Amino acid sequence: MNAFKYALLGLIGIIGLAISTFGPVKIPYAEALAKSYYRYAFVGLLFVLLLVSLAAGLFILTFDANNFKAEIVQFVKVRTQRDLVLHGNIKVTFFPKLGLDSGHASLSQRNSAKEFASINNARLYVAWFPLFTGKLVFDHVEIDGVTANVVRLKDRSTNYDDLLVSDQHLAPLSFDIFSVRITNSAINWLDETESQRVTVQNLQIETGRLADMTSSQLSASFQLSSEKEGIAATVKLKSRLFFDRKAGRYEFADIAGTLDGKTASLSDILLNFSGSVDSHPAQNLLTAEDVLVTATAKSGARQLDAKLGLAKVLADKGNWRGDQFDLDVSSVYLDESLTATSQLPSFEVADKVIKAAGLVADFDFKDGVRSARGRLSSELTVNLQTAPKLQFDTLALGLFVRHPLLLAEVSANTTGNLRVDFSEQSALLNFNSTLDDSKLGGRVALKNFSQPVYTFEVAANRLDLDRYLAADWSKHFMSDAAPFPPFGLNNFTVSGSLRCDEIIMAKVKASKLSANIKLDQSTLSIAPLAAKLFGGTLSGGIRVSMQGTPQIEVKQTLKNFQASALLADTPYAGRLAGNGNLAVDLSSSGDHIGAIRKALSGHVSFALSRGALAGFDLRAALLEGKSELGSGSIAQIRAAKFTDKTNFSELNAQLNFAGGNSVGNRFEMKSPLIRTSGEGDFDPATGNIDYRLTAVVASAINRKAAGELSGYKGVTLPIRVTGTFGAPSIAFDFGAASGGSIGQVAPVAKVAAPLRPSVAKPKPRATPTPKK
Repeated sequence: MNAFKYALLGLIGIIGLAISTFGPVKIPYAEALAKSYYRYAFVGLLFVLLLVSLAAGLFILTFDANNFKAEIVQFVKVRTQRDLVLHGNIKVTFFPKLGLDSGHASLSQRNSAKEFASINNARLYVAWFPLFTGKLVFDHVEIDGVTANVVRLKDRSTNYDDLLVSDQHLAPLSFDIFSVRITNSAINWLDETESQRVTVQNLQIETGRLADMTSSQLSASFQLSSEKEGIAATVKLKSRLFFDRKAGRYEFADIAGTLDGKTASLSDILLNFSGSVDSHPAQNLLTAEDVLVTATAKSGARQLDAKLGLAKVLADKGNWRGDQFDLDVSSVYLDESLTATSQLPSFEVADKVIKAAGLVADFDFKDGVRSARGRLSSELTVNLQTAPKLQFDTLALGLFVRHPLLLAEVSANTTGNLRVDFSEQSALLNFNSTLDDSKLGGRVALKNFSQPVYTFEVAANRLDLDRYLAADWSKHFMSDAAPFPPFGLNNFTVSGSLRCDEIIMAKVKASKLSANIKLDQSTLSIAPLAAKLFGGTLSGGIRVSMQGTPQIEVKQTLKNFQASALLADTPYAGRLAGNGNLAVDLSSSGDHIGAIRKALSGHVSFALSRGALAGFDLRAALLEGKSELGSGSIAQIRAAKFTDKTNFSELNAQLNFAGGNSVGNRFEMKSPLIRTSGEGDFDPATGNIDYRLTAVVASAINRKAAGELSGYKGVTLPIRVTGTFGAPSIAFDFGAASGGSIGQVAPVAKVAAPLRPSVAKPKPRATPTPKK
């Protein structure tokens, strides 16, 4: 008992002596007590330390954190309404640092038995002394095998909102972590608002020291996949992490990363990205600088490249401002290439509306000998309040086009506006274009982006296509090997109207052209198709079906036209004159022009009045053959002489087509003096003709009206027209003439008539199938 008293007196003396020496006051008897009892004081202090150490050691040896599992589970249940399951043994170490091994554990969804997250093991070590000063200093943190099932619900909340801890609650603590390592982890993301699943697997994260006002290196890698989009990619990134919790600042500087993978439509994707991000979450501020993204990919055999650059973007309480946005894209497929560049000097985002002035985009397309290039500029507005809405209010486009069908490069300038509404899946373009002295204007609308439906209205004052088309443009479509249709028309839905005051094509001038065009998936219909043409009025329609083997139908009528105008500017100019009607009713099928020619069927008919047919003068021919009428002599074959003409009051003809052949074609020409009729064959492939006609002189004519021909009353003269359509030969068979008063016109020779060789007969052709 005395030892304890002496130890206590010695301890009081030592403390008092220290206060007297270093403090502002002197403690009485402190020096004496210290000198007399200091040995007892030191022995007593050592004894107390020994007891504390023994008690602490006994506590450490006997402490088992697993005994508190039930309390831990209950605490989590009360605080979060989630079920915590601790599958493994919890290990706690106390020396030299406070350490914890969690073992395998899992946490349920809130108020549900479904698993929210699980972990194979978490290991962390905490320094003891900083805890007494309000600092949390971790030596290192290792987390292995985390699996989290994260869900964004239809109301846009998440299944982890209740677990978020604000920085304000952590403010009293100061964090200092030597390193963090996360391995073999995964995140399963389900977005119920878009029915989309994204999985992050094999997540690896490693950091350096994490402490306020200290720069740390950060590296991460993971595998990203999405079944809906067919995404399978590997992502790697590095950055320098800096944070100041007092100022509420978090910076990811010198970000550099790669993405390597594929999607449902793209393969061999390689994406590189870099930049820096500085954020102040409490103030809702974010700055991104020097953002650069480059990407390459393949779509089948097509090579795609893209480059995006952003000098700076500042987000302030939901409003954004950006400087110098650049986007370059290119696509290469065989001989086809497309490059496009676009620049935005600046843009602003306020209340989810993006506004940008000075958008400039240049593009250049090449495909063999075809090319198109141009520049587009406009003000741009994008409304993101619901689904995106795009507005190009001051659209201006300069376009330059080259094509084998064009004589030279053609340029056009277009102005207008474009609106795109993604919520309604619609787009509307209003435009006005200038092509030399031609002016075009109208609108083009689009509905349903997944299965597009286009409507349009286009009007022009005049179009002189001969000014731009190459001289041999028609050869591209007339070759037997040329495909039909020449352009892809399948799987489109288009309807609209085309109007033109004046149009010139292939030296044919038409006015008041109007056409209603409808393309329903695989069937193209142009009806009605109307125009003022060759002094007459054209009306009718064209129908093309691409279901299976392409089929084409043409039904047109041309009323009150001038035949001389129809043939003007053609090799057959001046060969036919008269006013009348033309009707075309043709159909065919085939996937190239040759097949269409061979399958051509239907008919073409025309009826003219008060005109003339060039090639021969029938009246003069009859008078010249007076001496041979009925003589049995050989037919006289003459080449058509197009300075000679036969006048008529009526001319009717019809070409019948079946299986690509034209046989049994009807021909009739009338005048007050002579009526000529018959039929014949025409080969569209070679242009050969073979017509067998009969000319009959009217029986009711008088000398005053007919002159010398009055003696030929009732005479019938066989005529054969053969050769090519462009240069036919005409055989007048005077010897076989009959009827009338042939004996009085020309005495028949008393000698026996020689055998007359007949004109060569053409090869027999199939009889046309009667049209139903």
